[in-house]
Amino acid sequence: MFEHFLITRFNLKLDSIEELSKFPNEFVFLNSNNQLSKPNIRFNEKDWIEWTQERFGIFNEYTLPSVLQQESAEFKWLIYFDVETPSVFTESIEKIKRANNVHILYAKGVKGFHEQYIEDIYRLSEHKEWIITTRLDNDDCLEKQAIRTINSMFNHQENIISMASGYKYNYDNHELAHSYWPNGPFISIVEKINNGKIKGVFHKPHGRYRETKINWNNLLKRKKASFIFDKPLWLVVCHGKNVYNDFYTGFPVLSKKDLSGFGLSQDSKSSSLTNITKFANYVIWKRHLFSLITRFLKLYIK
Repeated sequence: MFEHFLITRFNLKLDSIEELSKFPNEFVFLNSNNQLSKPNIRFNEKDWIEWTQERFGIFNEYTLPSVLQQESAEFKWLIYFDVETPSVFTESIEKIKRANNVHILYAKGVKGFHEQYIEDIYRLSEHKEWIITTRLDNDDCLEKQAIRTINSMFNHQENIISMASGYKYNYDNHELAHSYWPNGPFISIVEKINNGKIKGVFHKPHGRYRETKINWNNLLKRKKASFIFDKPLWLVVCHGKNVYNDFYTGFPVLSKKDLSGFGLSQDSKSSSLTNITKFANYVIWKRHLFSLITRFLKLYIK
């Protein structure tokens, strides 16, 4: 029927500044001095290795446990490492490789990944007619029902599925913010293999799928997308090195939450309403309002 591929790009390099322009905002982050850096670019090897080491720690603590406890095993997890990943990381990669459903793959940088990942999907799809591709960054978590929920929405039609509701998790104080992020990175693309071809979830950067933007235009035109609002299905770990994931978006969660569904062993701490001014971002609140309206109208919910 279908094959579901969860895809994580772990530490892929960029070949040049020119190539960076093709993938805007995808690989820029803070270095050890809290300065904007591009350590995925080949001529900044030291930052790249340090960043890879740090990401292994976050990945093993947060991302990996959340995927391993998925209630549905009906998926394959493709994790891409750069071909130039130093041998010092071999043991860490081998430990990940032993997990169920995991396929470790290597690509020659970001460009190599885009050239090969569709072929890898064809090779591993076991001649399925339909393909679902879902992206997951190496510092994010999925709720244990995420894969099952996405799979349950398959209806033999091409579709874009947005896990529109989730949490931002403050790495330092363990507080949560609830965020509606319909056009964020937590999307799945459902495609039928036509003439041996699919596009895959990475054929556009996240945020570039117009169908997932919540606005009056899309509401009225009923763009072809499905939004999951009723349950938070992802958790972004805000650890200070992910420049484009500010904790103060959405709405502060005022009560403690059991985070075992995301693979975390500890509960969150309750936020204080006195912090509400830190969340006063017009764009975010506008997105929050449109999401609430969409959820209420149930225009896109199966």
